[in-house]
Amino acid sequence: MLAIEKINHIDELLEKTGHETMNVEELHGLLTAIACGPVAVKPEEWLPLVFLREKGLPRLASPAQLTELKKLLSDFYADVVKDLDANEFAPLIAAVEEEGEDFLDPGYWCSGFMVGARFAPEAWHDETDTVLHELLAPIVFLSDPEEVYEGMEEKSDEEKQDVEEEFMDKIADVVPKIRAHFKTKRSKQ
Repeated sequence: MLAIEKINHIDELLEKTGHETMNVEELHGLLTAIACGPVAVKPEEWLPLVFLREKGLPRLASPAQLTELKKLLSDFYADVVKDLDANEFAPLIAAVEEEGEDFLDPGYWCSGFMVGARFAPEAWHDETDTVLHELLAPIVFLSDPEEVYEGMEEKSDEEKQDVEEEFMDKIADVVPKIRAHFKTKRSKQ
């Protein structure tokens, strides 16, 4: 994984742009989906998504700022690929504090991953691909658990938290399997 200093630097640079952007956890999820996905995605295709835009990059304070940010984001992507290749993948999960308690919130990472799944949607959302749907289940669930819980009022908050923790623990296992799944499908075509 990219050194924490570089991750913090990316976070600082994104903040300094003065534009709304993904946070580093969402960005890691996005880059992971792109690294795992069924098609190659060029930086000019995914970079606007970092700025929550469909196309093009916002005007930044200086060309040097954009150049540095692009370099760091490319390094971040290369590091995700390296971790996947070395079977050392771990999602970048946000630590948050709520009501005086610290806990891990995988929602940002999972949301970023689902944004990355927008490339080649026919492959990512193939209704007949039950293997992929099973692998994606923890990520889809954790990207918006409130939507999943709708209509499940009988579950206690503790039960919901247990399910979320169980799914969070599965992310590091399913991501390499998703990548391998797409590689297998590509080789059969």
